[in-house]
Amino acid sequence: MFIRGKTVLSDYVMSDMVIIHKLLNLEFGFNILEGGRKRERVDARRVFVQILHKKYGLNIQGKAYTKLLTLEHVASYIGYNNHSSVIHLLRNFEALCAWDNYYKLVYDKVLKQVGDTVLVKENSLLEQKRMLLEQIQLIDDQLILLKDEQKENKDSDPTIW
Repeated sequence: MFIRGKTVLSDYVMSDMVIIHKLLNLEFGFNILEGGRKRERVDARRVFVQILHKKYGLNIQGKAYTKLLTLEHVASYIGYNNHSSVIHLLRNFEALCAWDNYYKLVYDKVLKQVGDTVLVKENSLLEQKRMLLEQIQLIDDQLILLKDEQKENKDSDPTIW
């Protein structure tokens, strides 16, 4: 788990960020999180943040589901001190694409590979977990009844050892 302040980042969201990071590293030919403030590295991080924004709605408030990824999570993952640097990356993505179409092409390619929507929302996962736990309890109850029935049959039939 990745903890920042009071929010906890889900394991599947963290693994999603790692996958996007690795895909971008392959596309650009370098680790996008290393290299400080070199322009090509910062621009690559802009693509990374924009993909996360598209997929998880980083700075959109009022969603109907629990926020799975925050600007603070992304800032910590990248190694920034606070979320304001992530906001700056987001705000300048469109200008970057207008200036150099290569970054838009990489963005589209990687976004297509990872999908642009969150397939599993946290609330639906909790509901699935609750339903599965209920099914497990029903199966446990059925097993107990079956064992009791077998024990009664064994006790009532002297030919069974």
